[in-house]
Amino acid sequence: MSDRILLVRLGALGDIVHLLPALDALRRARPEARITWVCEDRFAGLLRGHPQIDRLLEAPRRKGSWTAFLKDLRAEPYDLAVDLQGMLKGAWIVRASGAGERLGYAPPLGKEMSHRLMTRTVAVPPDPASEHHTRKAMILLGLDGSGAQARFPRSEVAAREAEKVLGPEGSFPRVVLWPSSSPGTRYRRWDPLRYVAVARDLAAGGTEILVPEGKDDEGLSASLVEALPDRARLLPFVSIPVLIELLAR
Repeated sequence: MSDRILLVRLGALGDIVHLLPALDALRRARPEARITWVCEDRFAGLLRGHPQIDRLLEAPRRKGSWTAFLKDLRAEPYDLAVDLQGMLKGAWIVRASGAGERLGYAPPLGKEMSHRLMTRTVAVPPDPASEHHTRKAMILLGLDGSGAQARFPRSEVAAREAEKVLGPEGSFPRVVLWPSSSPGTRYRRWDPLRYVAVARDLAAGGTEILVPEGKDDEGLSASLVEALPDRARLLPFVSIPVLIELLAR
């Protein structure tokens, strides 16, 4: 495998999280490689300062700053560029990188004709064991993945903010409930009343219920807390680094 590797996965947040074990496996397989990751700027807080990434490039979600992004992208040479997205936008970035070898998914995972911009594609068999993003990436990169795990960047500044948000630790265990998803994926949301039922059972056992406010949760978090007066506490919206530290506690 090459020494200068570009990984392209622009989003979304959960998908990037699912690829972190593949990053861990890649780093352990190639400890001397220089790894660059491209993601959308709105998800960069998940990867900024990551110990297994040498360079993070933040692709603009909106128009206006692509010229500067492309300049940064081409500032370093790459031996291998990998499209972990399987969509035309990510494939275009891989192609624009100038890498001599461009690796991506063969159809049907390689959508929007993205595979045509690759120099090599890998077909992932339609097998239940390979349906998860993590397993797909392992197959694409040719990694075994045994013992691989998701690692997250840690920040002392974010840790202090998380402790401020949480407040003094009490004598009861804490549980975080997150009832929302983005507005575009409402179909993924569990029935809020079921969260209320779960929270009531947990609170009955003496657990403190913490509900972080989502940026676009349309009031779901607040309504869950309102349904559980004196049992649940609404946490303010926090950045991704602070959320990592909050969940680490």
